[in-house]
Parts: sequence; structure tokens; C-alpha cells
Amino acid sequence: MRLLISLFLLFQTVFADEIVKPHRKFQTSGIVLDFRFFKNKIYAGTDAGTVDVFDLKTGKMEKQIKMKPLPDFYSGTIPAKVYSVSLFQDLMLILSEAKYGGRELSLYQNGKLKHILTTRSPIKKVKLINDVICIYATLGNELVLYDLYNNREIYHVQINSSTFSDFAIQGDLIAMASESGEISLRNFWTGEEVQVLKGENLDNVYKVDFKNHIIAGSGQDRRLSIYNLKNNSHFHVLTDFLIYSVGLSPDGTLALFPYKQNNDMKLISTKDGSTLKIFTDLTATLNRIIFLNNHTVLTSSDENQIVEWIF
Repeated sequence: MRLLISLFLLFQTVFADEIVKPHRKFQTSGIVLDFRFFKNKIYAGTDAGTVDVFDLKTGKMEKQIKMKPLPDFYSGTIPAKVYSVSLFQDLMLILSEAKYGGRELSLYQNGKLKHILTTRSPIKKVKLINDVICIYATLGNELVLYDLYNNREIYHVQINSSTFSDFAIQGDLIAMASESGEISLRNFWTGEEVQVLKGENLDNVYKVDFKNHIIAGSGQDRRLSIYNLKNNSHFHVLTDFLIYSVGLSPDGTLALFPYKQNNDMKLISTKDGSTLKIFTDLTATLNRIIFLNNHTVLTSSDENQIVEWIF
């Protein structure tokens, strides 16, 4: 009997070590549509027309950038949703909603918001490359390298006929994910295709991450794909539910993604797909996962908060 009790307690202890629960929550002014971590601060774009800026150390909101409201059909106004944010040094590039379903690009610096571009093109994601150049992708899977100060396109290429989902950048390479299930690897300075990664996802790849020569794709087909560009190996992990998001650790050795309908997340090794930990107690569908290091993660879901996890 004592042996059985000892074994039971040992099992409980080991199992508890594998479960990770939220460490801290940052309450935002609206549903988080995108967020970034930069110089110990969290920048959250929301559907309330704001970018909420939090200090990671104190957990407090220290600044709120408000976009100009849009006119509605009843002589009132509605918030201009913030779809994407990107940072470089003291610059922030903000992609927000414009009139009649359009998109607006703005630069924020030294407390001032400067209008860059308004377009009917359905831009979905932006990324600052430096203080002059940005890259953005449209829903129609067009990739554009843009000169912010001369207001001109450097190139404009069509990736394929599939709907764009997400992109991630490492070095001079950009990994483009779409509903085709393929990931197009390109040189972002030229737009030229370097390689097409395929075979692991058979349907829409919702999100993609790219760290230290490892690319991960989260699929509508319930597959989490892993591509290793160093040794040209690849595999996938099959789950019980749609995988809406994925994040890689800075060194590319870990991947975190939702794997069940209740939004639980699984931490795996990108070397062999083995499960390392389970993250629980989320209440909404995940939309972004960002590793700060190999032991700290930030996540956002379709709700008014960002969650910090420490493991």
C-alpha cells in the first residue's frame, strides 16, 4: 500500500511539473488583433482603435496611442481597428482600418502620428525592415517592399493565387504562408522565390514562425508542420483541432501551439516532435504566440488581454 501511495504521489508531482498555467495578465482596451514585444515593452493593437503599451516589468499600461475614429453610417464614429504593428528603434509602423474598408499606414515617433498611405488594397500584415523601408502583404497574397519616405513601391509581386495568411522573417528571407498549405520562402529584398516548402500541410496555414533556420506552420488541417532548413528535414504533428497559431523559441528548438478545442497549448521539441509541457486555462481562441526567451511566452487571444507564461 505504501508503495502504491508513493508511486501515486510521484506521478502527481511529475504530471504537475508538465502543466503550465498563466503567470500574469495584461488587460487591454479592446480585443487584441496583433501585438509585439520590443525593448521590454508590449505593444498591443486592438479593435478599439488603440495601441496599448505595457511595461513588462511593472505590468502597467504606460501609454495608449489612439487612432482617429472613422465615420459610420449613422453620422457617428467607430474605432479604427489596429490590424498590425511593427517596431524599429524609436519608430512604430501601424496598420489600421480606413474608410470604406480600406487600410491606412502610419508612422509613430516621438509622440507624433504621421500618415504614410491610405489604400483600398486589403493589407493584412506589415513589418519595418529599417527606418526607411517596410514590407507588407495583402489578403490577395501580394508582397510589397515599400519606401516610406518617398512613398513608392520598390517591388510588388504576386506570390500565388491563394489567399495570404501570415509571414515571418529571418535574416534576408521571408516565409509566406497561405491557404494552399505551401510556404513560399523568398528573398525579401528582391521578392524572388528561393524555395517552396510543401507536403506537411494540406490546407490553409493560419500562422507561420521562422527562427534559427526552423520554420513552423499552424494548419487548418490540424497539422503543425516543422521544416528544418539546415538539414532539409521536415515532419508534422497531428492534433485534435484546428491550429490557429504557433510560436518558436528564439533558438528554434521549441514550438508552442494550441492543440485542443478548449485552447490548451502544447510545447514540443522541434527536433523530434516530443511533448514537453501543456499550457492550460485559456478561455478564447489564440491568435498570436511570442517567445521572449526559452522560458517565457506571451500570448494573445480573441479577448481583451495578453497572457504571460513562465515555465
